[in-house]
Amino acid sequence: MEKVSYQTEIVDTNKIVETLGAASLSFELLGDIPATIKGDIPLTSDKIREFNNYPGQTIDDKFPIRFDAASTGTIKKVLVVKTYYKEVK
Repeated sequence: MEKVSYQTEIVDTNKIVETLGAASLSFELLGDIPATIKGDIPLTSDKIREFNNYPGQTIDDKFPIRFDAASTGTIKKVLVVKTYYKEVK
């Protein structure tokens, strides 16, 4: 049996998100300034980006978040949710 836990973070500046053993990651744009992850994956207000693995598998990567400096928006905000699985005996 496995226990599932979640860690959430609000990102409001350009930042590299570390996975730290997470099995899954999701990104949701909450502000009005467009952003990208990993350089070329767009975050838009109508879509949640997810990277999922099975329990026992972890993501071994970093995910840079960059906000569009040319945007006329006023709110930089991305929700990041990390999912962790831990085996329970």
